[in-house]
Amino acid sequence: MTEFKVGQKVKHDIRGAAEVSYGPYNSLWGGQRYVIRLNSGMETAVSPGTISAIPESPKFAVGDKVTLSTRRGAKATVEYGPIDGGDSYLVKLVDKPIDGDPQTFTALAAVMRPMPAVSVGDRARIVRAAHMEHMHGRTGTVTSVSESWRSYRDDTHPYVVRLEEGDSIYVAELERVDGAVPADEAVKVGDVVRILEDGAFHADVKRGDLFVVQGTFRDTWDDEDGIKVNAQPGARLEHWTFRPQDFEKVSPDEVEVHDGVVYDLTARYRDNDGDYWTFLRVDGNVRGAYGARDVDRSDYVTGYSDTLAYAVKNYGPLKRVNG
Repeated sequence: MTEFKVGQKVKHDIRGAAEVSYGPYNSLWGGQRYVIRLNSGMETAVSPGTISAIPESPKFAVGDKVTLSTRRGAKATVEYGPIDGGDSYLVKLVDKPIDGDPQTFTALAAVMRPMPAVSVGDRARIVRAAHMEHMHGRTGTVTSVSESWRSYRDDTHPYVVRLEEGDSIYVAELERVDGAVPADEAVKVGDVVRILEDGAFHADVKRGDLFVVQGTFRDTWDDEDGIKVNAQPGARLEHWTFRPQDFEKVSPDEVEVHDGVVYDLTARYRDNDGDYWTFLRVDGNVRGAYGARDVDRSDYVTGYSDTLAYAVKNYGPLKRVNG
C-alpha cells in the first residue's frame, strides 16, 4: 500500500488536488485514513486508495543551466522563477533562435532537464541510449554535448560517447565518472596484459601468459571493467574474457608483439633446436643472444645480435621457459 507524508501534494479521485495534513492513522471503522486539505481550505478524512501522489516539479534556481525536451534538447539558462505555483520558469536560450522565435520565454518545469556538468573530453558512464541497451553501464569519452538526434520515442540524445574500442554512440543520459583511472594507466585496446594465475576466469591459461587486449567492456552486474583477448590456437572459444583481478597491465618496454604473438622481454625462450634465448631492446629493435644453458645472456646482446624476427623465422616457434 502506498504511504503518503504530511505536506505531500496528492490528487483525490473526486475532490481533485489536495495536500496531506495528517496521517496515516487507523480509523474506528477499520483501515487506514489520511486527513487532506483541499484547495478550498477544508479538511476531510479519506482512505489511501482514493488519493494518488502528484509528481513534484523539478526545482530550479536562477542561473541554472537546463536542456528543453520540447526544443530538441536546446540549452537554456533559468532567468526567473518559479512562477505559476512552481510549475514554470522564465528561461533564455543559450543560442539565439534562427527562425525568429523569442529567445526568452516561459517553460514548464516538466520539460526542463538539469544540464549535467559534463564537458567534451570527460570520461562518463552511459545511463541510457535508445536501441543500445547492451551498452548501458559502459564507460567512454564524451566527444559532443550538443547533438540533436532523437530516438523513436522523440527524446533527444545530446551526447556522443566514444568507447574504448573506438565505436561512438548517441547517448540520452550519462554520468561523469569521477576519480576515473587516468587515460595513460587505464587498460585499452592494443595494450598488453599479463595473466596472474593459472586457469584465470576458467580460461586455459598459465600464470605469466601475455595477451594483446582486443576489447574492453563494462560488467554492470558485477560493476567492474573487463577485457577481451584472442584465445590461444586450438582453444574451444575464439575469445577469452578476464576480470580486473585476473591480469595486470604490462609496460610496453617489457614486451614485443611480433606477428600477433607477445614476447616477454623479461623472460627467456627456448627454440626448436633446444637453445635458450635472452632478448633485449637495443636502439629500438629487439635482439637476442642464445646458448645451450638456461641462463641470462643479457651481457651478450648487442646491436649486431640476431633480431627477434630472425629467431622466430629460423628457429621458432619459441617457447617461454621462465618469467
